[in-house]
Amino acid sequence: MLRSRDFFRLASQPDHVGSWSSVGEGLDVDRLTRALDEALITPSELLAGRDLWRSWADPFLVWPALDHGE
Repeated sequence: MLRSRDFFRLASQPDHVGSWSSVGEGLDVDRLTRALDEALITPSELLAGRDLWRSWADPFLVWPALDHGE
């Protein structure tokens, strides 16, 4: 059994941090690694900054703001 877990940021929503966790028998590690590698932004995209990132289409729902009792 393999487990994959980490924190991430979406370039189109750089002010938020997400968490992902998955466990499964028969997890295809090579396929998962390729998919994650393909999702990374390039060094030039990183240097371009948030204005560029926010201009990209965002396939994810808007993340609600969390109330931390502040």
